[in-house]
Amino acid sequence: RYVDADPTRRSLAERFGASVCAPEELDPREHLYAIAVNATDDVTGGALRTCLLTTEAGGVCENTVLHFSDPEVPLLHMFLNCLTLTGGLSHARANMPAALALLSGGRISPGLVASDILAFEDAAEEMAGAGFKPVFVRDPVVAPADRLKGASG
Repeated sequence: RYVDADPTRRSLAERFGASVCAPEELDPREHLYAIAVNATDDVTGGALRTCLLTTEAGGVCENTVLHFSDPEVPLLHMFLNCLTLTGGLSHARANMPAALALLSGGRISPGLVASDILAFEDAAEEMAGAGFKPVFVRDPVVAPADRLKGASG
C-alpha cells in the first residue's frame, strides 16, 4: 500500500498498480505489512511511528528520513513484535547494474515518474518551482579525444 498526502503522486502510484490512500485514511490497526518504508518529509517522527505500528510481527521498517532530533518511537511495541528498524541513505551504486538492466530491457520506464524535463543549465533557477521528480537534462559530454578529432577534421 502506498500512503501519500499528495494526490498527484497517489494517482501515479495507482497507474503502477499500487493500492493507495492518504495518511489520514491509514489505520495502523487495520493493515500490517512485512516491510514498511518511511520516505516522507516528516521530521517530527509521526510518520515513522505510524510506519512502525503498521509493520507486522517480525517485519522490517526502513526509515529514509533524516531526523535532526530523536523522534519518539514505540519501543515496547517494537520489542514485543520483534521489529527491525533500519535507516540511512540508500546504496544506489550497488543496485545500479540491476536497475540499468531493467531500463535497457524495457522493463521499466523512468519517464513515467518524471514531473518535469528541464535543461540542466537552468537547474539552479528551476529547482524550487519544479515538480516532485524533476529530471534535468544536459548535452552529452564529449570525451577529449573526440573533441580533438572534431577540431582537426
